[in-house]
Amino acid sequence: MNKKTFFKMALLMCIGGVIGGVVSVGLFFMNDEFGYVFKNIGDFIINVSPFLYPALLILMFLPAVYLFTKGKKMLVESKTLDEDDMDELEKESGKYLDMSIAVNGVYMLLNFLLLGATIQKGSDTYFIVLFMFLINAILASGMEIVVVRFIQKNDDRIKGDPTSFKFHKDFVASCDEAEQYKIYKSGYEAFQFSRIFTFVMILVSILFKLVFDTDAFPVVLTCSIGLAQVISANVYNFKYANR
Repeated sequence: MNKKTFFKMALLMCIGGVIGGVVSVGLFFMNDEFGYVFKNIGDFIINVSPFLYPALLILMFLPAVYLFTKGKKMLVESKTLDEDDMDELEKESGKYLDMSIAVNGVYMLLNFLLLGATIQKGSDTYFIVLFMFLINAILASGMEIVVVRFIQKNDDRIKGDPTSFKFHKDFVASCDEAEQYKIYKSGYEAFQFSRIFTFVMILVSILFKLVFDTDAFPVVLTCSIGLAQVISANVYNFKYANR
């Protein structure tokens, strides 16, 4: 490590330490205020939870259905065009289908987030929340299967059963080199982003433990995610390095 890199890292650590110290002191003096605000927000979310699930369905699931329908229509229409126009319309259709899967994936994750934030054992809305969560989960799962089945129907190369745990492995194996490169490149970028984000969440969970006296579980959970990322990345790195 040269001197320039060393001083740059030292400067970033000092800046991070100063920011963390200022935030910690601020949160410490506003502990009661933040606790009161968080409690009120939590109570409000629980009380309005029966309305949040339908809102999530309207704001996320219906757009995913719209994107899929539009992509499907464009792909069907491309079959009636000449080769050049067909390729162009197929690419445009693929964008809509990809966006449909992406929005549907966010819809599924927000559904779980909403469950964790709104379900409360013994509350009057317990079974209502659980029922609406299951409805959203079924819709999201069914939507992903429908999209994948449609893509496979129009592209015989794409293999894999979307209901199987081996689907992603079979899917990648059936893609050509250009498609695999895109998958690996986007996967690598996603891994780097998630690693940084996980580290930030670890710091936040530690900060909350110190200031708000939360238990150690959030720290353990975020660190476990970070460990899973690092260990799995190195395991696969060693695995493919020997091939």
